[in-house]
Amino acid sequence: MPAASDEELLRALHEVEAFEMKHPQAFEDLVDLVDRNRRIGYKNLCKMMLGRLTEEEIQGE
Repeated sequence: MPAASDEELLRALHEVEAFEMKHPQAFEDLVDLVDRNRRIGYKNLCKMMLGRLTEEEIQGE
């Protein structure tokens, strides 16, 4: 996958800032969740949040 362009990064940054302004408590909770689970890797955490990594897949069933 190619690296994100500066334009894509700026667009995403603005979306994050807008989300933080609209939902400050949810944003803080999400930041805490990500921070507590850094050891599993951001990619794995995102897969879980998007429903693409399930408990069954983790347990190898």
